[in-house]
Amino acid sequence: MNPTDKSFEQFVQMEYGIRAGFIILRRYIRRYGIDTIAEIVSRWAPRSENNTAAYVSRVSQLTGIAPDLPLRFEDKPTMVALVDAMIKVECGQSVPLAKIQKGYEMT
Repeated sequence: MNPTDKSFEQFVQMEYGIRAGFIILRRYIRRYGIDTIAEIVSRWAPRSENNTAAYVSRVSQLTGIAPDLPLRFEDKPTMVALVDAMIKVECGQSVPLAKIQKGYEMT
């Protein structure tokens, strides 16, 4: 694949990109103890580049999960909901849940 944007990693299939996101989230939770929506989004989308407070609020609203509730990577439904919400905020569109679930299962 010939990259079209050197600033961002590009993947052959969407599921691989989603898998990469899950791997990053797993590292945040397990290695660094960054395990709430507020902490995850603050690391993922720092204030220097984003309206992080609005991002946290929207992800919390979309998932129905409080911003400061600790999350577990092993909780597949929660992680799928989190990534679904983050994709909606990042891209402004939905991705089929089957692709998100496949990305999780590939981790």
